[in-house]
Amino acid sequence: MRKLQEGAVEIRGETDRVYLETKDALVLVDPVLERKLRITKRGSLTTVLWNPGAEKARAMEDFDDEGYRNMLCIEVANAFDDQIDVAAGDRHTLGTEISVE
Repeated sequence: MRKLQEGAVEIRGETDRVYLETKDALVLVDPVLERKLRITKRGSLTTVLWNPGAEKARAMEDFDDEGYRNMLCIEVANAFDDQIDVAAGDRHTLGTEISVE
């Protein structure tokens, strides 16, 4: 199901979202360390946000039971409408830059 994101994204539990047509930089506000992380990318129009939440974290053998409280996976991707088919001999470059403000 597709939805339109308006305003800031807040993580309040298990999260597994794919954002399409994400051209602009993403800014992650970290209130604990009083900083902002700016994530820019190239070769991608898709961004994936993931956090297992409490229940899935406890069920994962390779993940600390409370680890979900201190993490957010932000992935630069080519998914769904932004899928890239790379033919034999061709190539596609996908890049990410993370800076601290």
